[in-house]
Amino acid sequence: MVNTAKSAYEMQFVRASRDVPGMAIWGAQAEGKHKFFAWLLLQSRILTKDRLAARGWQGNSSCSLCNLHEETAEHLILSCPFAQQVWSKVNDWLHGVLPFQGFDFQLEDCWRANLQNMSKHEQKIKAAVLMYVAWNISKERNRRIFESKAMTAADVLREVKLEIGLR
Repeated sequence: MVNTAKSAYEMQFVRASRDVPGMAIWGAQAEGKHKFFAWLLLQSRILTKDRLAARGWQGNSSCSLCNLHEETAEHLILSCPFAQQVWSKVNDWLHGVLPFQGFDFQLEDCWRANLQNMSKHEQKIKAAVLMYVAWNISKERNRRIFESKAMTAADVLREVKLEIGLR
């Protein structure tokens, strides 16, 4: 590959403009904190226990929601049994519009699968719902760690609905 100003421009802007996750994040009908969280999440940059351990943290690396697996961003938001319960309840609430197919997606694959083949307006709304759900799963994790309190998956869905209703 030849390094030219044109190739640098194309790598930085043209490829990025086709990036559905990025466009959907920043264009979503959600608050800035949810957009920023989703942006970090899709890069696996939220502070989960695996990232804390990489920084020298010595604590238990088990997921705070299930205590079964190492806590990574993908596990916490997608593959954790508790997160799967939340997503299942959200999918029931939305009448089956989330294509999860067994929760074996990676975060970016999940994002793409849920936002492809729809209008920009529909993408903005659905991206916001995905953000609110992921945000509230993360908040539940924090609640369990810092407040020693636990909600059910139905309670987390209720929190998602409340946040969406406040918009």
